[in-house]
Formats: sequence, structure tokens, C-alpha cells
Amino acid sequence: RNSSPNDTAVQELVLRALEHKALFGESSVLIDALVRETGLFPYMDEESLSIKDQIAYEYHKPLNMERDGIVFHRVQGKVYRLLLSGKNVILSAPTSFGKSLIIDALIATGNYQNIVIVVPTIALIDETRRRFAKFRDNFKIITHHSQEPGERNIYTFTQERVVDYEQFPDIDLFVIDEFY
Repeated sequence: RNSSPNDTAVQELVLRALEHKALFGESSVLIDALVRETGLFPYMDEESLSIKDQIAYEYHKPLNMERDGIVFHRVQGKVYRLLLSGKNVILSAPTSFGKSLIIDALIATGNYQNIVIVVPTIALIDETRRRFAKFRDNFKIITHHSQEPGERNIYTFTQERVVDYEQFPDIDLFVIDEFY
């Protein structure tokens, strides 16, 4: 059967081969090529890549997140670059996809002054607030109407709080992170 590199069965086989890469000896470079072809860049060993694989690997690292060691898989990278270019994106993906990682990477670029993240529950407001603690040096994290905005803000509200909030400045990035 002729399968796409994006086929989950193909990706699963490549990941299984990657687990046993040492058994491939000198042919192990073929495993890296298969990992690159399937877009599974986070699974590559940065120390042993060919030039072609290094270029692909570096291309999938988000801006300003070098110290975190983050590397996107192919689809995450595509979504990230579309959003950076100013495009609107509707993304429906499973929990394990890494949507939150894309949001964090966008915030880390420093390209935005005011960001609104809409989450479905108050519990997710708190979870998201904790996740955004790493951005406190550059943004004020706002989760309640009573908080005064700063120069740069990340508003994390439920849909009800967004509708009720009347003080929004110009918004540079608007994300609905899960809805029911």
C-alpha cells in the first residue's frame, strides 16, 4: 500500500524503528531520514543529524524557546508559521497534539501586546494561569474583571467572562482554547 508520511500507521512504524536505531548500525541515518520525512522532528537526536536533517530540525524550533528545547512536529510547525504570518486558523486536534505548546510559542515571540485566551471552565483558567507564569516578566496575567491591565496583558477568561468584560484594549492574538 502506498502510504502518506502523515499516515499514523507509518509514523508508528518509524517511531518503533527509532526505538531500535542502534540495531541499524551504519544504516541508522536512514531512520533519521524517515523521521524527517514523517515530520516527527521532536524525536530526532540533534547530535547525530545530517546537514539536511539539521536544517529541517532547526526550522521546526519556535522562536525564543531555545532554552526550553522545544521542537515542533510538522503540523504544529505549519500551524505556528500560519499564525505568525497573521492568518486565522481553526484547529481541531486531539489533546496530545500540543495546541497549548503552540500558544506558548506564540506568546514567547514577544510579537503581541494584548492576548485573549478563552477557556471553557474556571478550573482551566487557573491551570492556564499557572502555565503562563513563565511569561510574568513580560505580561500581566489577567483572570478576573477586577484586575487592572498593564502595558502588555494575557487575558485568560471563560466565554462568559469575555462577554462581560468591557475594558479590552486592541487585541493582537485571540485564542479559543477548547469549547463545548
